[in-house]
Amino acid sequence: MFISYAQNFEDVILWRALKHLENGFYIDIGAQDPVIDSVSRGFYEKGWRGLHVEPTATYAGKLRANRPDEEVVQSAIGNGEGEIAFFEIPETGLSTGDLAVAELHRANGVKIVETTVPLMALNKLFEHVGPREIHWLKIDVEGMEQSVLESWLPSSAKPWIVVMESTKPNSQIPSHECWEPILLGIGYEFAHFDGLSRYYVSSERLDLKKAFGVGPNIFDDFAISGTAQTSVATVVNKRAEELEKLLATQNIEISDLKQQQNKQVIEIFDLMNVVSKSELKNSELEELVSVKAHELEAIYKSWSWKVTYPYRRFMRLFRL
Repeated sequence: MFISYAQNFEDVILWRALKHLENGFYIDIGAQDPVIDSVSRGFYEKGWRGLHVEPTATYAGKLRANRPDEEVVQSAIGNGEGEIAFFEIPETGLSTGDLAVAELHRANGVKIVETTVPLMALNKLFEHVGPREIHWLKIDVEGMEQSVLESWLPSSAKPWIVVMESTKPNSQIPSHECWEPILLGIGYEFAHFDGLSRYYVSSERLDLKKAFGVGPNIFDDFAISGTAQTSVATVVNKRAEELEKLLATQNIEISDLKQQQNKQVIEIFDLMNVVSKSELKNSELEELVSVKAHELEAIYKSWSWKVTYPYRRFMRLFRL
């Protein structure tokens, strides 16, 4: 089963087209968090590895810590070289190198932290990767899409699938008209729109187009991780919180039962010790031992003890 971490199930769509490959390779431009809303996380768990491009120091650090066996390029991608002004919106995926987009966010009362970041052309990134196959390329750059694509050539790199966020930030307004001709001109065909992103297939891999056309569905055999910042994951997260509370309650009940069990066992051993010293008559001792044994048996037959059996077994198996 495939576990989806992406915000809009982009990973499910890509997995449908590429699941026949083992140990594939991806490039995630605008990767942000290594888990939350991550398009690559599900692939990573299936053995794929890739390269992440993330200009913000916070998220680049998280990626390096969470994916030590993958490369992280801490840079913006686009036309030019050197450094560019970058407008960071902390703890979001809305940070951008586009001043106009940043000003729209600022007008809506969003806090902007202006900094500078390195700028790398896409063709230089491809050159850095080398001649290996790139099975999917994701571009999520909050208004810098045209600049990224304009910096593609000259390069012979041909990722099998390109997925690009194609609406203006925080809206359903299409934004692909200005940059889509660039992709079409270098040998890509439009394959799918999911309401947020557009998917393009290389003219050299048109057999993959048959995987597109419908949204995620029961035949994709996937589950929701519950980490995505979307209303779809709300019920999953709520249920997880309820289970955590139930587990805490069961822990308390198990602790109480164990204390009772230990107390009864200690009392039985104390009585056995008394016998060895002949401080009680045998008949009196047998009666007390019988009483304690019945009390211990009552614990084992209690509803709480039976209900928590699977949890106790799990704890023993995994030594938690």
